Amino acid sequence: MLGDFFTYVASEASVIADAPLIFAMAVLASATVVWWLVNLRFGGIIDSQRERLQARDEKIAEYKTKLEGAEPDEARAHIKDLEARLARLEPRRLSEVQRKAMVEHLRSAPGAISIAVDGACFDGQVFSRSFTSALREAGWEVSLPMVLGLNNPPSSGLRVQVADLNNLTNANRALFAAMDAVGLSYEKSAGLQVDAHHPEDAELLITSAA
Repeated sequence: MLGDFFTYVASEASVIADAPLIFAMAVLASATVVWWLVNLRFGGIIDSQRERLQARDEKIAEYKTKLEGAEPDEARAHIKDLEARLARLEPRRLSEVQRKAMVEHLRSAPGAISIAVDGACFDGQVFSRSFTSALREAGWEVSLPMVLGLNNPPSSGLRVQVADLNNLTNANRALFAAMDAVGLSYEKSAGLQVDAHHPEDAELLITSAA
Protein backbone atom coordinates (compact mmCIF):
# COMPACT_ATOMS: atom_id res chain seq x y z
CA MET A 1 0.00 0.00 0.00
CA LEU A 2 2.79 2.41 0.93
CA GLY A 3 4.69 1.35 -2.21
CA ASP A 4 1.73 2.35 -4.38
CA PHE A 5 1.55 5.68 -2.57
CA PHE A 6 5.24 6.45 -3.16
CA THR A 7 4.93 5.39 -6.83
CA TYR A 8 1.99 7.76 -7.21
CA VAL A 9 3.91 10.62 -5.58
CA ALA A 10 6.91 9.99 -7.87
CA SER A 11 4.70 10.02 -10.95
CA GLU A 12 3.15 13.30 -9.88
CA ALA A 13 6.45 14.90 -8.90
CA SER A 14 6.26 17.52 -11.68
CA VAL A 15 2.74 18.52 -10.64
CA ILE A 16 3.82 18.78 -7.00
CA ALA A 17 6.82 20.88 -7.99
CA ASP A 18 4.55 23.31 -9.84
CA ALA A 19 2.13 23.63 -6.89
CA PRO A 20 4.03 22.89 -3.64
CA LEU A 21 1.73 25.01 -1.48
CA ILE A 22 -1.39 23.19 -2.62
CA PHE A 23 0.30 19.83 -2.02
CA ALA A 24 1.41 20.85 1.47
CA MET A 25 -2.11 21.98 2.31
CA ALA A 26 -3.51 18.71 1.00
CA VAL A 27 -1.07 16.72 3.19
CA LEU A 28 -1.96 18.85 6.22
CA ALA A 29 -5.66 18.37 5.58
CA SER A 30 -5.19 14.61 5.24
CA ALA A 31 -3.20 14.48 8.48
CA THR A 32 -5.92 16.46 10.25
CA VAL A 33 -8.59 14.06 9.06
CA VAL A 34 -6.51 11.06 10.17
CA TRP A 35 -5.91 12.60 13.61
CA TRP A 36 -9.62 13.34 13.97
CA LEU A 37 -10.55 9.77 13.06
CA VAL A 38 -8.00 8.31 15.51
CA ASN A 39 -9.15 10.65 18.28
CA LEU A 40 -12.76 9.72 17.54
CA ARG A 41 -11.94 6.00 17.75
CA PHE A 42 -9.69 5.99 20.82
CA GLY A 43 -10.50 9.25 22.58
CA GLY A 44 -13.48 7.77 24.40
CA ILE A 45 -11.46 4.77 25.54
CA ILE A 46 -8.69 6.99 26.88
CA ASP A 47 -11.17 9.24 28.69
CA SER A 48 -12.90 6.19 30.17
CA GLN A 49 -9.61 4.78 31.45
CA ARG A 50 -8.68 8.18 32.87
CA GLU A 51 -12.02 8.37 34.71
CA ARG A 52 -11.59 4.84 36.10
CA LEU A 53 -8.11 5.65 37.38
CA GLN A 54 -9.37 8.82 38.97
CA ALA A 55 -12.25 6.97 40.63
CA ARG A 56 -9.81 4.32 41.90
CA ASP A 57 -7.52 6.97 43.38
CA GLU A 58 -10.48 8.66 45.05
CA LYS A 59 -11.67 5.34 46.52
CA ILE A 60 -8.19 4.52 47.83
CA ALA A 61 -7.97 7.97 49.40
CA GLU A 62 -11.40 7.43 50.97
CA TYR A 63 -10.32 4.08 52.46
CA LYS A 64 -7.11 5.60 53.80
CA THR A 65 -9.12 8.37 55.43
CA LYS A 66 -11.53 5.89 57.01
CA LEU A 67 -8.67 3.71 58.26
CA GLU A 68 -6.71 6.75 59.44
CA GLY A 69 -3.82 5.90 57.18
CA ALA A 70 -3.45 2.35 58.54
CA GLU A 71 -1.46 -0.18 56.52
CA PRO A 72 -3.28 -3.35 55.27
CA ASP A 73 -2.05 -5.47 58.22
CA GLU A 74 -3.10 -2.78 60.67
CA ALA A 75 -6.48 -2.49 58.96
CA ARG A 76 -7.07 -6.25 59.18
CA ALA A 77 -6.15 -6.22 62.88
CA HIS A 78 -8.48 -3.28 63.43
CA ILE A 79 -11.34 -5.07 61.67
CA LYS A 80 -10.76 -8.27 63.67
CA ASP A 81 -10.80 -6.26 66.90
CA LEU A 82 -14.11 -4.67 65.92
CA GLU A 83 -15.57 -8.09 65.03
CA ALA A 84 -14.46 -9.47 68.41
CA ARG A 85 -16.09 -6.56 70.21
CA LEU A 86 -19.32 -7.08 68.31
CA ALA A 87 -19.24 -10.80 69.08
CA ARG A 88 -19.00 -10.02 72.79
CA LEU A 89 -22.09 -7.85 72.50
CA GLU A 90 -24.12 -10.60 70.82
CA PRO A 91 -25.84 -13.08 73.16
CA ARG A 92 -24.16 -16.47 73.02
CA ARG A 93 -26.27 -19.36 71.82
CA LEU A 94 -25.83 -22.68 70.08
CA SER A 95 -26.56 -22.69 66.38
CA GLU A 96 -28.99 -25.32 65.14
CA VAL A 97 -26.08 -27.26 63.65
CA GLN A 98 -24.22 -27.20 66.98
CA ARG A 99 -27.31 -28.18 68.92
CA LYS A 100 -27.97 -31.21 66.71
CA ALA A 101 -24.33 -32.29 66.93
CA MET A 102 -24.46 -32.10 70.72
CA VAL A 103 -27.64 -34.17 70.83
CA GLU A 104 -26.01 -36.94 68.78
CA HIS A 105 -23.09 -37.22 71.22
CA LEU A 106 -25.16 -36.79 74.38
CA ARG A 107 -27.59 -39.56 73.42
CA SER A 108 -24.84 -42.16 73.72
CA ALA A 109 -24.90 -41.95 77.54
CA PRO A 110 -27.71 -39.92 79.10
CA GLY A 111 -27.06 -38.57 82.58
CA ALA A 112 -28.00 -35.80 84.96
CA ILE A 113 -26.58 -32.28 84.92
CA SER A 114 -27.12 -28.90 86.53
CA ILE A 115 -26.68 -25.76 84.46
CA ALA A 116 -25.70 -22.96 86.84
CA VAL A 117 -25.92 -19.40 85.51
CA ASP A 118 -24.13 -16.44 87.02
CA GLY A 119 -26.82 -13.88 87.79
CA ALA A 120 -24.53 -11.08 86.57
CA CYS A 121 -24.04 -12.68 83.14
CA PHE A 122 -26.12 -10.70 80.60
CA ASP A 123 -26.56 -13.59 78.14
CA GLY A 124 -26.45 -16.47 80.61
CA GLN A 125 -30.13 -17.34 80.41
CA VAL A 126 -30.12 -17.30 76.60
CA PHE A 127 -27.05 -19.57 76.47
CA SER A 128 -28.51 -21.82 79.16
CA ARG A 129 -31.67 -22.40 77.13
CA SER A 130 -29.58 -23.59 74.17
CA PHE A 131 -27.84 -26.21 76.31
CA THR A 132 -31.04 -27.19 78.10
CA SER A 133 -32.80 -27.85 74.80
CA ALA A 134 -30.00 -30.09 73.52
CA LEU A 135 -29.54 -31.99 76.79
CA ARG A 136 -33.21 -32.71 77.34
CA GLU A 137 -33.70 -33.79 73.74
CA ALA A 138 -30.85 -36.26 74.29
CA GLY A 139 -32.58 -37.69 77.36
CA TRP A 140 -30.61 -35.92 80.10
CA GLU A 141 -32.11 -34.67 83.37
CA VAL A 142 -31.43 -30.95 83.76
CA SER A 143 -31.70 -28.68 86.81
CA LEU A 144 -31.23 -24.93 86.60
CA PRO A 145 -29.74 -23.27 89.70
CA MET A 146 -28.52 -19.66 89.70
CA VAL A 147 -25.34 -18.46 91.40
CA LEU A 148 -24.06 -15.05 92.46
CA GLY A 149 -20.72 -13.68 93.59
CA LEU A 150 -18.34 -16.17 92.00
CA ASN A 151 -14.76 -15.94 93.27
CA ASN A 152 -13.01 -17.63 90.36
CA PRO A 153 -15.15 -17.51 87.22
CA PRO A 154 -13.82 -19.28 84.10
CA SER A 155 -12.18 -16.89 81.62
CA SER A 156 -13.87 -18.76 78.75
CA GLY A 157 -17.30 -18.20 80.28
CA LEU A 158 -17.96 -21.96 80.49
CA ARG A 159 -16.85 -24.57 82.99
CA VAL A 160 -17.77 -28.24 83.21
CA GLN A 161 -17.21 -29.76 86.63
CA VAL A 162 -17.27 -33.49 87.31
CA ALA A 163 -16.45 -35.56 90.35
CA ASP A 164 -13.11 -36.96 89.13
CA LEU A 165 -11.33 -36.10 85.86
CA ASN A 166 -9.23 -39.24 86.20
CA ASN A 167 -12.23 -41.51 86.57
CA LEU A 168 -14.84 -40.30 84.08
CA THR A 169 -18.26 -41.85 83.84
CA ASN A 170 -19.82 -42.66 80.47
CA ALA A 171 -22.02 -39.58 80.86
CA ASN A 172 -18.91 -37.44 81.53
CA ARG A 173 -17.25 -38.69 78.37
CA ALA A 174 -20.39 -38.08 76.30
CA LEU A 175 -20.66 -34.53 77.64
CA PHE A 176 -17.01 -33.67 76.95
CA ALA A 177 -17.28 -35.19 73.47
CA ALA A 178 -20.38 -33.10 72.76
CA MET A 179 -18.69 -29.89 73.92
CA ASP A 180 -15.59 -30.62 71.85
CA ALA A 181 -17.56 -31.62 68.77
CA VAL A 182 -19.12 -28.17 68.40
CA GLY A 183 -15.89 -26.27 69.06
CA LEU A 184 -16.85 -24.68 72.36
CA SER A 185 -14.10 -23.14 74.49
CA TYR A 186 -14.56 -24.29 78.08
CA GLU A 187 -12.68 -25.34 81.18
CA LYS A 188 -12.76 -28.69 82.94
CA SER A 189 -12.57 -29.10 86.68
CA ALA A 190 -12.98 -31.83 89.29
CA GLY A 191 -14.48 -31.85 92.76
CA LEU A 192 -18.21 -31.97 92.06
CA GLN A 193 -19.99 -32.88 95.27
CA VAL A 194 -22.42 -35.71 94.65
CA ASP A 195 -25.77 -35.47 96.44
CA ALA A 196 -27.02 -38.95 97.29
CA HIS A 197 -30.62 -37.79 96.95
CA HIS A 198 -30.09 -35.94 93.65
CA PRO A 199 -27.02 -37.44 92.02
CA GLU A 200 -25.55 -35.52 89.09
CA ASP A 201 -22.88 -36.44 86.60
CA ALA A 202 -21.73 -32.87 85.95
CA GLU A 203 -22.34 -29.19 86.46
CA LEU A 204 -22.14 -26.69 83.60
CA LEU A 205 -21.34 -23.19 84.81
CA ILE A 206 -22.12 -20.24 82.54
CA THR A 207 -20.53 -16.85 83.27
CA SER A 208 -19.46 -13.83 81.28
CA ALA A 209 -16.40 -14.46 79.14
CA ALA A 210 -13.31 -12.46 80.04
